[in-house]
Amino acid sequence: MLFFFQVHARKLRRAIGKSEYALAERLKEGRPCYTLDAIIRERFPTFIDAVRYLPDCLDMCFAYATMPAGRRTPADKIALCRRLTVEFMLYVITSRALRKVFVSIKVSVIILYICDTFYAVHFYLSFDVEL
Repeated sequence: MLFFFQVHARKLRRAIGKSEYALAERLKEGRPCYTLDAIIRERFPTFIDAVRYLPDCLDMCFAYATMPAGRRTPADKIALCRRLTVEFMLYVITSRALRKVFVSIKVSVIILYICDTFYAVHFYLSFDVEL
């Protein structure tokens, strides 16, 4: 994929160097589009391979969902991770894929007959109790 961008940049540079501005404009308009489809298909050729990689993604989503918003972590990204984790847990509940839940932070689910264990951070609420 990177090869196509290099060839396109070389053609554009050559057209500008030869003062062929009409060709350069056509090349600018016909710039190749970069998509991640080929990379994803190469890394995960089947859906089962993608499901096997799911715990790593879930670990990161659960970690980002509990982080406070700041300069390095924008609030919209944290909200997106929170929404994704809630939607995934809803899927786990509706599909009855939950296998084990440890009191700490580990959750084990079965999706498509593949047992995955990921780390779900608990959302603690602090209550002030006076005795």
